[in-house]
Amino acid sequence: MIEELIRIDLERSGAKVIVFSFEKDLILNKKSKVDFQRQVVLGFLRKELKNNELKIEHFDNGAPYLVGSDFHLSISHSHQFYAIYLSAKSNIGIDVQCIKNNIKKGVHYFVNLEEQNTIELTLENLHLIWSAKEAIYKMFKGEIEFYKDDITINSIHQNQLYVSCKNEKIQCKYRLEEKFSLVYSV
Repeated sequence: MIEELIRIDLERSGAKVIVFSFEKDLILNKKSKVDFQRQVVLGFLRKELKNNELKIEHFDNGAPYLVGSDFHLSISHSHQFYAIYLSAKSNIGIDVQCIKNNIKKGVHYFVNLEEQNTIELTLENLHLIWSAKEAIYKMFKGEIEFYKDDITINSIHQNQLYVSCKNEKIQCKYRLEEKFSLVYSV
């Protein structure tokens, strides 16, 4: 069963950020986990946009796009959680991550020296750094050479992150929930 957890309507742009979960047991009844995940997202989007003809295709770089809609799309999933970002704006990115107590083991893979020197590396901030880098990576459609060093989180404060990437300053919003973190570009 699908349960909507978060819905954020970004009034300025008409964009929507939606987080939902599904029961893991349903996967066992499908051919594969990936097929199931694609069907869940497509079914949710068809209902959300009231368009049963809607299709999701992928660019050569793997970024998803909608056939039959003027909305741009960014999708993320982590375990049972899904995040969907729909916007008329083309450069968008979103990430949802399950909270993991062992994330500190991988710090050297995704936290750069500047972040180590400017951000307190708490469990929560590590999840936000990871999620922000994932969202920005999606925003740039994967055209980032060195994920760790080419994306820098400059600050985390009051549900906002400020990020530097490709000589741009990018603002992201975030939500920390008990079981997951959510970051999306604005």
